[in-house]
Amino acid sequence: MATNSTVEGIKLFATFLNNIAVAWVAAGVIGPIVGLIYDYDKFAKDFTMLWSLPVICVCMALALHLAGQYILLDLEKFDES
Repeated sequence: MATNSTVEGIKLFATFLNNIAVAWVAAGVIGPIVGLIYDYDKFAKDFTMLWSLPVICVCMALALHLAGQYILLDLEKFDES
């Protein structure tokens, strides 16, 4: 049986990963918008930045979120022992 501090530590780490995933999504969405506002000429020439940055950031966020869920699955192992 795991102690409460161990379980809470696992939950906090999973929450940490999820919050980092939210930051990745925010950066992927806000980054191109800010780029369009402040440096429109560069984004007009290189249109790939507009779609590649959000896609990369959302994929990274999904990976982090799934890692957090996988870590939470370890709580069942603690409950069994």
